Amino acid sequence: MNIKNYLKHILFKCPESFIHTFYALYNYFYYFNNREIKKEFGSLNPNINFYVIRPRPNSVQGLMSIFMETIKQINYSIEKGYVPIVDFQNYKTQYNDLKQKEKNVWEYYFKQISNYTLEEVYKSKNVYLSGLNSIELCPRELNQRFDKQSMVKVRNIIKKYIVCNNAVNDFVNTQLNEMNLDIEKTIGLYLRGTDYTKLKPAGHQKQPSMEEAFKQTDIMLKKTKFNNVFLVTEDMEIYKHAKEYYGNKLKSITNDKFISNYSGKDFLINDKNSIEQLSVSPYERGLIYLGKILILSKCSAIVAGNTSGSWGAFALSNGFKYEYVFDLGKY
Repeated sequence: MNIKNYLKHILFKCPESFIHTFYALYNYFYYFNNREIKKEFGSLNPNINFYVIRPRPNSVQGLMSIFMETIKQINYSIEKGYVPIVDFQNYKTQYNDLKQKEKNVWEYYFKQISNYTLEEVYKSKNVYLSGLNSIELCPRELNQRFDKQSMVKVRNIIKKYIVCNNAVNDFVNTQLNEMNLDIEKTIGLYLRGTDYTKLKPAGHQKQPSMEEAFKQTDIMLKKTKFNNVFLVTEDMEIYKHAKEYYGNKLKSITNDKFISNYSGKDFLINDKNSIEQLSVSPYERGLIYLGKILILSKCSAIVAGNTSGSWGAFALSNGFKYEYVFDLGKY
């Protein structure tokens, strides 16, 4: 266990109020330049308050974690009466790819959430640059919860603001055709491995073992009489065991890639050798992952560990006929 994760395990044994206060102070001082701040960039649109959504300043968040925090910031802008717009162009994420013509990483995968352009916003009179406060103060319904009330709130935001671009839609449709998958008779199985199971990151949800996940999937297969299991995982060991267990019932996208020989010494995103096993292209890593989450969201049933990825599948779905999300507490 690395030293930072070890210290976080100690911190997360403290009362929740202390943890919240600690992070509020930590974020304010350590990420001082990422606090919410009002700017006047020009004279355009004097009657509009723009809210520029920025990613966390560490550039290592996964795509669904970024997606979740964007939803939180959209909600904040709605409550404030601001017009939101996403800027992952001037503020970087791990998905920045020099080979892509588009510079705004959000637009690699989604359409811009505003009818305004960044160019116009940065010539406008009233512009608020997002801060971490919009994430810290978000309603509890937006904090990786799977209950129906929370999902209604999330899906209403997505319905109004989130549209995948043509490249993402084409990728999903191509994969569905190539798998020849009867999505109406498929159980989605989302199972994280690698750093989640080896490092046990403090404050994150505990993940089920393969045996626990297969047991629940078997129960659901028997209940639904479905024919297929669509697997989403980054871990080669999980894929091999699932393939051996389910045989031809197990489905995955064409040429799906997995991480093998993960060292377990550092978080996956900091392990270049491991992460590049998925793809050396940051853009392609994001495209493939989002595509799998979207296919997962189209399944009629789901069995999943509690992660931002499974939350994303729920949020992007229209609801599942059958669902099981493991609630095992936190590391």
